Amino acid sequence: MKILPKFGRSVSRYINKNTVNGRYNRHMDAACLSGIAAITHGITTATIPGLTHCEPANLAINLGLWGVYVKNFGEAIIDRIKLRPIIKRAKAIKKAAKNINS
Repeated sequence: MKILPKFGRSVSRYINKNTVNGRYNRHMDAACLSGIAAITHGITTATIPGLTHCEPANLAINLGLWGVYVKNFGEAIIDRIKLRPIIKRAKAIKKAAKNINS
């Protein structure tokens, strides 16, 4: 299969990319996945008929998932703040190049 070597290379590049944008993307993806996992875990444990009360194990798992969400979302916000001047400079360069070519 041709897709497997490309998939492995892409995943490796995604994980090892150490730019601000790469870290921002990883943190946002992790926050999104952990938030979805926390919501689905909460829904599934709430809809199980035998669990009318909150068990400590389920509560710990759910709070842990929300903790991962908050940590990654906070780091993504920090990376987004660091990304602002880079985006601003890129737009200025693009605008200057457009003016020169016009």
